Amino acid sequence: MFIDRRLKRIIAIALVAVAMWIGLNIATRPGHINILVGKQATLNLNSIWANTLASFSPSDLEISIEQNRQVKLLSGKVGSYKMACSLLGFKIREWTVNALPSTYVYPGGELIGVKISSKGIIAYNYENIDGTILSPARKANIRLGDVIQKVNGVSADNADDFIELVNQACNSGGFVKLTVLRNGNLIDALVVPEFSERNQCYQIGLNVKESIAGIGTLTYVTADKSYFGALGHAIAETTTGTTVPIGSGMLNGAQIVSLLKGEKNEPGAIHGLILKQAIFGQVIANNEFGIFGSYNGGLFNNAKEPVAVALQNEVKEGPATILTTIDGEEPKEYEILITRLHRQSAPNTKSMTIEVTDPELLSKTGGIIQGMSGSPILQNGKIIGAVTHVLVNDPKSGYGVYIEWMLQNNMHLIYN
Repeated sequence: MFIDRRLKRIIAIALVAVAMWIGLNIATRPGHINILVGKQATLNLNSIWANTLASFSPSDLEISIEQNRQVKLLSGKVGSYKMACSLLGFKIREWTVNALPSTYVYPGGELIGVKISSKGIIAYNYENIDGTILSPARKANIRLGDVIQKVNGVSADNADDFIELVNQACNSGGFVKLTVLRNGNLIDALVVPEFSERNQCYQIGLNVKESIAGIGTLTYVTADKSYFGALGHAIAETTTGTTVPIGSGMLNGAQIVSLLKGEKNEPGAIHGLILKQAIFGQVIANNEFGIFGSYNGGLFNNAKEPVAVALQNEVKEGPATILTTIDGEEPKEYEILITRLHRQSAPNTKSMTIEVTDPELLSKTGGIIQGMSGSPILQNGKIIGAVTHVLVNDPKSGYGVYIEWMLQNNMHLIYN
């Protein structure tokens, strides 16, 4: 009996310790708080955190604690600040507070064409030598999606350079050392070329590409008409899914050729033509929240008015609209329903679940189709997010990202 009681006590203490460890681990994870410059934001914190709150950033961030434990934040300057709670000298929670640069943006909805050249050459397909000899690149553990930076120590800026450098190495009868970018790390791999009887030369059995083009939808242009954000998700190489590192890129106009209506398990698409001579900006960044860059002007007419930005605390489940282009050249608002919101303390592209309810849009597209990614989501006259993905098994439904996560990218693009 004594042993049983002692064992139960040990188990209880262990469970409490594990629970405390899990709670502390969750609590100490860094969070993100976005505020708008010049507009006071309110946080509700428990008494311990509110009483131990401190900022260890420049004084541009003002913090005040109310009697009801509400914390007021105000910044008059664009930037990122650190804010933390401490207990007994130990940091128990930390946030990055981003003061976003604008309370108003021009909502997009225009169809755009994008062409980007990668910073490096993307490996996208293996090719066996003469159809039977296993690809030397594959044997050397070159992975599809690797971004090739150098060949034998020499930079490969485009596919032509890559082919020439590989041929030089093969003709000399030596190894081909490829320096590739994989998951943020540079890796060297030695490839042993194989002789092709068919082509009478040595080859490494790897197909590469340097540029990707496609169409999507503009999300916003900043109030000063200097920068844009679009798509709401990364541009990726279609075969491997690798996010393309930007070497250079152009924001072009686009024209609809046809619409493929979405059906269950068969996503629809906007088939369009990129207008190569209509250049409206330069793409500078490509990441999971979209493409971002400088805006030249001319994509939309001067009659368009800017709208206020709403951060996630203002977004509600219920009716909203998306602004998108499926007919002609001008965007149009279509009704949707926000069916679920995810309150997020860190950037994530799946911020909300949406459902198209507009009869006209359902009739023409079946819901959300490829090419509509980036369409701004509006609620109560404010821009709250952008369409990012469609649910393959239900084309009426999809995901949207909070606009603050896209604007946060723009802030770092402009000010860092």
